[in-house]
Amino acid sequence: MSIELLIKERFSAQSVLQVTDQERDGILKLVLDRSYEEVDQNIQAIKDWLKTEPHLPDDDDKQFLLTIFVFNKLSIERTKEKLDAIYSIRNIIPELYVNNEPLHPNMQKVMASNVFLPLPKLNKDFGRIMLMKSFIGSTELDAVANFQYLLIVMELRLLYDMTLHDHIIADFSGTTFSHITKLLPATSLKCLQYLKNTFPNSIKSVHCINVPPFAQNFINLIKSILIKKLIERIHVHSDLDSLHKHINKELLPREYGGNGKSLLEYKEDWHKFMESQNDLVIQRTKIRSNEKLRIGKLTNFNMFGPEGSFRQINVD
Repeated sequence: MSIELLIKERFSAQSVLQVTDQERDGILKLVLDRSYEEVDQNIQAIKDWLKTEPHLPDDDDKQFLLTIFVFNKLSIERTKEKLDAIYSIRNIIPELYVNNEPLHPNMQKVMASNVFLPLPKLNKDFGRIMLMKSFIGSTELDAVANFQYLLIVMELRLLYDMTLHDHIIADFSGTTFSHITKLLPATSLKCLQYLKNTFPNSIKSVHCINVPPFAQNFINLIKSILIKKLIERIHVHSDLDSLHKHINKELLPREYGGNGKSLLEYKEDWHKFMESQNDLVIQRTKIRSNEKLRIGKLTNFNMFGPEGSFRQINVD
């Protein structure tokens, strides 16, 4: 099946990650200046490369490979590096992939209490809005389980989404000081490093809303380990009007000034989709590298390296 037909099939099969024909064409042709025929050839070259690497799996999901390719600005070499990291990390940190399917009781509890929500429509710059918020009490936060939840969301986006970058909205309403202490410092830093090495999504902007004073200290700490380019993309808003200057409010839930569904309705739609993909999530988790067959060492990957390595986070 050609890339063009595959994309249309994937997007017609679900409504939680919408990409119109015009947006799809804009991403592939106008913005990235590449035809479907050229992209087909590039994806085949990546598939052929996978077969030449003895330690890597023969992954035949063209949509997955395409998403990695697009997120890496159609660079075949950067795509190869990211694929190697994605397949390898599942062996390097296997505990993150235990009981992390959507229908597992532990994950159901996490999903009921949190939102890591990609909103269905793209922003005008072909970016996906990701809304993050917790509804739980301070004693119940499980940072690792929450990160596992985020990994499922990102995995499904690699299979079904097509964007140029992400706009993250972090809603701190309901966040307690105890939440922050459970996220600092090592857990947050390791999560950042993990995402930097595995998921290729470029962060275009981060918007923090409803921020209490103690959470501002957390934001300042995160800024202190990031490069200047990313620091400039972090915005703390005092009200929704300030947020709307950056994000089209019509794309947001009603609670944030939008005209569509409520946050809980969007959350329910997304979680139903996640649950419908339970078997696929389990299947994808098993697609891993065989490190015994690797020739040489895994490059550009230092999960628990010095803090200075976080300054290499890619935000292009």
